[in-house]
Amino acid sequence: MICGKRNQQPLDERSLNACRLAWEMLTDQKEGLDVINARKAGSKTHYDPKRDLVVLGVDVLPGDALDGNSHLSILACLAHELIHRKRYHDKSAREYIGLNIYIDEAETSLLALLYPISKFDKKDLVSDGQLRLQMWQNEFVKSK
Repeated sequence: MICGKRNQQPLDERSLNACRLAWEMLTDQKEGLDVINARKAGSKTHYDPKRDLVVLGVDVLPGDALDGNSHLSILACLAHELIHRKRYHDKSAREYIGLNIYIDEAETSLLALLYPISKFDKKDLVSDGQLRLQMWQNEFVKSK
């Protein structure tokens, strides 16, 4: 089971501005978002704990598949990454190895529901969490 088919094309200035605006809506600040990779095809959005920054990748934009991960809006995607940051700081993140990855990602998507985002974003985050749990279950069964 593949989790999401998100955008893989470099972001244009309009998309970058939408990301900056979403970031400011979620954080009330301009700092903390690294956009340098957002013009590199195939780059991934992620939290970098060494620099304590969310690194913007081209996959911040939704894709065209039908699952919740593919549908996540810019706002939902950034909320998810901000929860990764919060969980790193409060030491509630799971060790990111093996099957723990799926549980950590599911929990992160569900905790992102606490941000003031639309009901559609919340529905997609729940869908993403469910997808990650299904992936965990599939891998768990294979490992037995």
